[in-house]
Amino acid sequence: MENVENKLDLLLRNLSKQKPELSDAEHLTDNIINVIKSKSRAPKPSILIWIRAVSGAAAILLVGLFLFQQNESETIASTNKSIPVLEKKINTDSLCSDNPESPAKTYFCYMRQNSIKNNQLTTYSQQLTN
Repeated sequence: MENVENKLDLLLRNLSKQKPELSDAEHLTDNIINVIKSKSRAPKPSILIWIRAVSGAAAILLVGLFLFQQNESETIASTNKSIPVLEKKINTDSLCSDNPESPAKTYFCYMRQNSIKNNQLTTYSQQLTN
C-alpha cells in the first residue's frame, strides 16, 4: 500500500513541475468551437413528447378533480341544510314464517307483505327523485 502511495506522490510531484506552454491559443479555441458546433444533437422521439404531454395533462386533470371533490364535500359539510337520508329498511324477516298455519295462509301473508314493501319502495323512490 505504501508503494502505491509513494508512486502516486512521485507522479503528483512530477506533474506539478511540468509547466505546459500553449502555442497558437486562438487556433485551439476555434477548433474546440468547431467541434462543439459540428456535433449534431439527436432529436427526441416524437412519441416521447406526446406521452409526456398526455401524462402531464392527465395529472393536472386528476389534481383538479381531487380539488373539486374536496371543495364540494367541504361545502356540503359546512351547510346546515339537512339532506334527507332515507334510513328506513325493508324488513327481510318474514312474519309469515313465524306462524305457519297453512300453506295458503302463508302464501297470502307473503303476498300482502310484498305489496306493502312494493308500496314503500315506490314512495322512497319518489322521495329520492323529488
